[in-house]
Amino acid sequence: MWPNGNTQGAWDLGFRPAEDLAAALGKALVAYITAADPAGDDPALALPVERAAFVVVQDLFLTETAKLADVVLPAVPYTEREGTYTSGERRVQRFYPAVAAKPGPRADFAIFAQVGALMNTPLEGRVPALIFNQLAAAVPAYHGLSYQSLAAVVEQWPLVGRGDLYYGGTTYDNKQGIGVQLTPAAQRGEALTLPEVSPVVRLVAADGTIAVMPVTRLYDRGTTLAPTVLLEKRLAVAALWMHPDTAAAFELTGEKEVVVTLSGHTSTVQIVLDEDLPVGVALAPRSVGLAVAQPQAVALPKVVMK
Repeated sequence: MWPNGNTQGAWDLGFRPAEDLAAALGKALVAYITAADPAGDDPALALPVERAAFVVVQDLFLTETAKLADVVLPAVPYTEREGTYTSGERRVQRFYPAVAAKPGPRADFAIFAQVGALMNTPLEGRVPALIFNQLAAAVPAYHGLSYQSLAAVVEQWPLVGRGDLYYGGTTYDNKQGIGVQLTPAAQRGEALTLPEVSPVVRLVAADGTIAVMPVTRLYDRGTTLAPTVLLEKRLAVAALWMHPDTAAAFELTGEKEVVVTLSGHTSTVQIVLDEDLPVGVALAPRSVGLAVAQPQAVALPKVVMK
């Protein structure tokens, strides 16, 4: 599963993750960070952001990363604009504004176009329909699509969740478009080139340490969910999830707290027991203030803090 709603769309347009994000940020002459908060998600990435020669942040909030930026460009949320996204099943769909945009901030595409104009790089920034038409012409997977075709609707089954109270996949009549699922490259007759994969480096935890693996939780404490009051009790917390036998080996018990050092940053975490996990490893959620951008061997104290 992709981590975000439009990760597939970003992948289709050529974006790829950096193998070493900290190194890439630290060496950047210009770091243009959009809709992301690396310094807030992972304390170990704050220093690399500071080391970048010039930092531009384009976001909705004054995040920890935005506080380190040389320039902050305020953007409007997707709820105040229209556009398209490509889901994990490679279905291209339109979305529409839920509320009117407030004056001041601009849509991301409009900001990019304004910056491009200052750099003698013309970009379409008037309306999403024109941008999508350019995308469909430039990206082979999207050839033949149009902004209008994404708005087509058909009768969807089962016909429940409309006049009655039963849930059958959707609770309303879709009048805004079901989108178009992209044809796989193989069916389009395109040759596929598999990317080179670096040799797998196995993390070996020495005596007295445990292999800590970063994982993504649904309700993390990223900039979108952190301000919420309704979901406060459901948000992920700084914790290490491990098998009871693993906890016993370090003389740790569930629902207690310990102090650990992750990527050079000291944090207090809860110990959560889970019998479904393998023995000898621990899972740590991302975007909760822990420095867990990558797997690491961590020493656990045998002292339980009450």
